[in-house]
Amino acid sequence: YGFNCGSTRTILGNELLAGRIAINTTLAPSAGAIVAFVFGRLVDKTGTYSLSDGLNGILAGLVSVTGPCAVIAPWAAIVIGGVGAVLFKLGSKLILKLRIDDPVDAFAVHGICGMWGLFSA
Repeated sequence: YGFNCGSTRTILGNELLAGRIAINTTLAPSAGAIVAFVFGRLVDKTGTYSLSDGLNGILAGLVSVTGPCAVIAPWAAIVIGGVGAVLFKLGSKLILKLRIDDPVDAFAVHGICGMWGLFSA
């Protein structure tokens, strides 16, 4: 988590940039968790919330925002994290439908959300 704002290499002279990066790196996974909980419940039609969806939503938000975190506004981090969570869940469903073995949704989280993060900025 801290590697994003730590990658500014020095805090002196970069206080505002490091602060923006830290805020964006907090907002995106927060939005990702909330969206993944709600969207997962709607898509799975189980009537229950999935802890796995929420935790993967956090990861989806983090992966999605890591690339653009220094150049986006905080409201954009929320959008990027939320969209990342939706893409994670849809990607997870696609991987299952294609009968590809990915028990921890690594491709859905890192592959799909990583690509989304690159395009989102």
